[in-house]
Amino acid sequence: MRLIIQLFGKLIESASRDFYQALENPKIAQQKVKEEILKSLIKSDYGRYLRVKTIEDWHRIPIVEYHNIENWIHTQQQDKTSLLTSEKVAFYEKTSGSRGAAKFIPYTNTLRRSFNQMFCIWTHDLIKYGPKFTTGKLYFCISPQLAENKPSQKPSACKSLQDNSEYLDSWLKWVISQFLVSPSGLNKISNAEKFKHQLAQSLLTSENLEIISIWSPTFLKVILDYIQKNRKQLALELATKISVKRRLMLLQPHLFQQILLKNHRDKIPWNLLWSELKLISCWDSANAADGADFLRSLFPNVLVQGKGLLATEAPMTIPLIPAKGCVPLLNEVFFEFLDESAFIYQLHELKQGKTYEIIISQKEDYIAIVSEIECVLPIYI
Repeated sequence: MRLIIQLFGKLIESASRDFYQALENPKIAQQKVKEEILKSLIKSDYGRYLRVKTIEDWHRIPIVEYHNIENWIHTQQQDKTSLLTSEKVAFYEKTSGSRGAAKFIPYTNTLRRSFNQMFCIWTHDLIKYGPKFTTGKLYFCISPQLAENKPSQKPSACKSLQDNSEYLDSWLKWVISQFLVSPSGLNKISNAEKFKHQLAQSLLTSENLEIISIWSPTFLKVILDYIQKNRKQLALELATKISVKRRLMLLQPHLFQQILLKNHRDKIPWNLLWSELKLISCWDSANAADGADFLRSLFPNVLVQGKGLLATEAPMTIPLIPAKGCVPLLNEVFFEFLDESAFIYQLHELKQGKTYEIIISQKEDYIAIVSEIECVLPIYI
């Protein structure tokens, strides 16, 4: 299996190579992305409306928020046209609306490819510089479609990307599916307790699990708490599907917790339960920092890696092990930065220690035509 993982790394190496070449000259890389965006914009109805014809007309593109072009998006949905982009809209992704009203983000194949490229770069980096993966077994977070969160009506062609793998091209998704750990139909469960129960069963039967990719670290904590609380029932249900040692970890965790204080003797030894686990990918900054640190305490020998800056509208930064942090996806997204004086800078013009708001322009999406600031997203350079 290790050989297969290494061969997969070779298969996606070109994406990483192109990205590192772009990093050598950010100014040129960004200019190429900008020109590509303009080329598509000129062909669109929105571009003609803005009277954009050449790169010199970039200033005609307004910085807008979603509500400024909501009517354009609504018309696209109703007429099944592509007004904001020259490329056909594949579907609309509904955002959670956690910072306001829900939005319907147009997705094209080119936009999905940007997410796909980000995944390839990240995965290649992990295979080359990260832990020595041997089983490749991974769990991609699936968000439960709880009944109270389901909209009464969905616009035409609206869908929801349920897990990280759905951001990928079909060929890559197929490859990843060979390693996925997830019960069939989990994303269709509308009852929270049933969702947690089925997911807990699936994770407990995956003794060779190596990678967990989630959004919020709290999500994993909720599942672990559920396993802890229902460990006896789960052990009985899975009696013929898990090893004797694994059952004992659930039923008699004190046998494996000799070094812990007495009042912790009933706690499941998570790092032993998934002894092959090598990576947890999740948010680890701002409000998620404490949750990520908690996971690090449960799995001291596991790499808990923070995710980059990612929005429904576009991938923005990517974690790289050699960089010891996140790097802008500069060959897929055009970045501009607004300082406190409302002056706009390009990526290569940023100053160390300054704080900026991000303005993003994405390939073949409405963000490729306008720049969106949904909320203040400071970037520290």
